[in-house]
Amino acid sequence: MAGQFQVIDNDSKTGIKVTAPTIDEFFTVCAHGLKLVALGGGSFGQGVAEVKDLDIKAQTPEELLGKFLNETVAWLKNGRFVHDRMTLKVADDMLSLTAKASGLTYPALPLQLEVKTTLWQNLKIKKAFGRYAATVNFEV
Repeated sequence: MAGQFQVIDNDSKTGIKVTAPTIDEFFTVCAHGLKLVALGGGSFGQGVAEVKDLDIKAQTPEELLGKFLNETVAWLKNGRFVHDRMTLKVADDMLSLTAKASGLTYPALPLQLEVKTTLWQNLKIKKAFGRYAATVNFEV
């Protein structure tokens, strides 16, 4: 079974519940879920092709996920970049990652929900039954 996410949207929090069989896929599904929460769906007009590279280090796996998702938020808000493909490798110790994302940059990008940051301080990535899982909350 591939990675999957479920959107959480109620009065007290907005976020995603994510599960995936590998840590690389887990991070990729988290970025995809964040993108869909922020943008909803639809078309954004004509975009310009672009590739983004990432190299992130952290002291905990949860901090790594938080930094990674906050970079994805910055792509949407500041750069108006929407990834459609991503190759990602998380180190075995889960304290660093490298990623390459390809997608489109738009002159204007209407956000359905403005995600300010990923709240990783209370985040816990768990592994059970061969799958990684976590609930990721966003500050909106």
